[in-house]
Amino acid sequence: MLEPIMYEGYRVVAVMPAGRRQYMEIIIPYIISSELVDELHLWVNTNAAGDLDYIHSLAARHAKIKPILPTAIKRTGDSWAGLTIGQFFQECIDTDAIYIRFDDDVVYLEEYFFERFLRYRVANPDHFVVFPQIINNSVSTFLMNCQGVFAGSGAAAMAQLVGTSCTDPVGWAHGGFAESVHRFFLDTLRAGRLDAIRIPSQTIFGRFSVNCFAWFGKRFAEFSGVVPGDEEFWISAVGPVLHKSPASICGDAICAHWAFTPQRHYLEATDLLEEYRRLARETYPASYAGEGSLSYERGQSVQTLASANARVSGRYRMFVNTLSAPGPLLALHPDGRITDEAGVAAFANEHSWKIHAPSGQLFLFSRAGEMTSVLACTSLGRLDNDSLEFAGPFVADLGSGVTYILRSTAM
Repeated sequence: MLEPIMYEGYRVVAVMPAGRRQYMEIIIPYIISSELVDELHLWVNTNAAGDLDYIHSLAARHAKIKPILPTAIKRTGDSWAGLTIGQFFQECIDTDAIYIRFDDDVVYLEEYFFERFLRYRVANPDHFVVFPQIINNSVSTFLMNCQGVFAGSGAAAMAQLVGTSCTDPVGWAHGGFAESVHRFFLDTLRAGRLDAIRIPSQTIFGRFSVNCFAWFGKRFAEFSGVVPGDEEFWISAVGPVLHKSPASICGDAICAHWAFTPQRHYLEATDLLEEYRRLARETYPASYAGEGSLSYERGQSVQTLASANARVSGRYRMFVNTLSAPGPLLALHPDGRITDEAGVAAFANEHSWKIHAPSGQLFLFSRAGEMTSVLACTSLGRLDNDSLEFAGPFVADLGSGVTYILRSTAM
């Protein structure tokens, strides 16, 4: 059991109606990599066997993740998700917790998202729910356009047509416009200009697509977390009126939502989802698609390089550092020689290796099977031709000129 981190006296619990694996494996690393998030509850809201297996495998491999089974209504293949999600809020009324709900197809959280969003949540205790600024959310798009955010971009012309409805025919339903919004956002992100597209934090009234929002458990405890009927309509429009407490948007925290139902078919035919997947792999320490992930560490930043079964090709150098003591960095040459850190720069391995590490011993074999070196070390894993599997840390340079500390994760 993990000890809660506590933010301003609150546990932070992320929740997610789950779920579709192809999207969840993008967003989950963002969530569980945050030191501020104590738990991630996956609300089991699917009957797809493959997705169910994935949900339970995540829980088995990571202490932060907990599946939550429906208490009353189970999702069937033809039922609308919004009518089955409401029941889960009754599990989210702990008085010492802040809850943050994510759609399973949120595909990006900006750096320091949780710090920014939680700061706003705590600073506005009278707000019933608070939303971040959501990319590809019709009302957010309308507010961004009012600020002139899209001027000069490929989204500018159609953005003028987006109205205030959360189911606007352009902002909610038009796949081509959604593509232009995503591309505009990714271009802005790559240029390091997110501050230029922020909207002012503000209260909102009426229905709002609930792709991401936060609430206090103690507030929802006042009505036992009972959210009847359509979750989105009740949370964003009915609840604030009944409880005389506004909803609001925090413009200081930005996330991106993949697609609404009318947009999905169009967007799935683009390369954008892979762009978000690549961004997640570059930014956070797990892809979670396999039994492990290959990640690298630079200073305090640990980032994913590839999944456990990824193909690793090209020039690479293999270095090993024992775990029993920090010690110096050791470089293993193809001929079995071991040098200290001074010899690293001159070392380039153009061969393929097979690494096997039972009983805390590291064995290196050439592609032909000849053992070239044995080094006492904790279990590291196996490199078989170009395919990499592992169970512990080691260091490799994949040709970029930067030495990466590669290590497995609990996932």
